[in-house]
Amino acid sequence: MKRKMEVLFVLLMIFTLLAACGKKQDVPAGSVSLPSQIDKLTISWNGGPRTTFSYTDPAKIKSITEYLSSLVLEATEKDPTIYDGGGWVITVRYGGETLEMQHYGNMFFQTAEGKWWELSYDQAAGFDDLLKRTLPDEMSENLLFEEWSIN
Repeated sequence: MKRKMEVLFVLLMIFTLLAACGKKQDVPAGSVSLPSQIDKLTISWNGGPRTTFSYTDPAKIKSITEYLSSLVLEATEKDPTIYDGGGWVITVRYGGETLEMQHYGNMFFQTAEGKWWELSYDQAAGFDDLLKRTLPDEMSENLLFEEWSIN
């Protein structure tokens, strides 16, 4: 009888472990948290020739912050540094404080807290389009992409 109980217990444990392995774990989603009043927003390319866009125009800042706030970020264990390419460093200045984030390639986003997240390709690709539509009035001498020139 004792032997049957031990076997039954082991079978129950195996069944429980197998059932737990088959369940999909909920992956927490993240979001970009930004202050409501931003004095200046700077976006710099870190993957080659340095291109920097600085924004103080409230309408352009709003367009960029709306995009950032709309991102659906998925937790990831991947290491973005193993991928080729570059990304955008986004610096937000508000009330004497600074937040820094990274929009890395078409896969990753690093929030101001330093945590890396994955984002969909469609969301990531939208950032370049947004930058093209919101070019600052005063342009950096080094443009990342020639077609972005406003001449």
